[in-house]
Amino acid sequence: MFSLQEVNRKNDEAPHAWEDEASAEWPMLRVLAAARRLGQDHIDDLYRVMGEARHERGEELPGTPQLRSLAAEVGLAEGFVDAALEDLTTGKEVRAEHEDIVGRVSAFGVPTLVLDGGAGRGIFGPVLTPVPTGEDAGEVFDHVAALVRRPDFYELKRTRDRRPDIGRCREEPT
Repeated sequence: MFSLQEVNRKNDEAPHAWEDEASAEWPMLRVLAAARRLGQDHIDDLYRVMGEARHERGEELPGTPQLRSLAAEVGLAEGFVDAALEDLTTGKEVRAEHEDIVGRVSAFGVPTLVLDGGAGRGIFGPVLTPVPTGEDAGEVFDHVAALVRRPDFYELKRTRDRRPDIGRCREEPT
């Protein structure tokens, strides 16, 4: 788990209370940590519906009521979200993972790609819009992975002014 909110806090701000529901990000990450304990399919499904809510429907980061709805949508038991938020170990787990990825691979943004079972170098990106699918996604991954594994590769970037829709994660049909 990784927190942009924590990475982007100002130096004079106190660290965020990872167990506090005042921030929408913490409950989401804690519920995802609890879902992962049930198996990869559960976290994949929950992460997907959270992403659809935020990036396709434009909803704000979900609070506890919306998290309950999203969890139910993917078949998690009633009470799952509340149990995840009552379990303080989910906050500790998220904090430990965040600190590990920041310290180990200098993660500073999303997406951060770490290959080779987490043992590889971390790299920010790729950022693509619209997100490729199918064979195209596999081809992009293969090319990015080849670059990331090169010890002499550090960065590839261009300005974002090439497309007026760059702020959206999904293109709307014309």
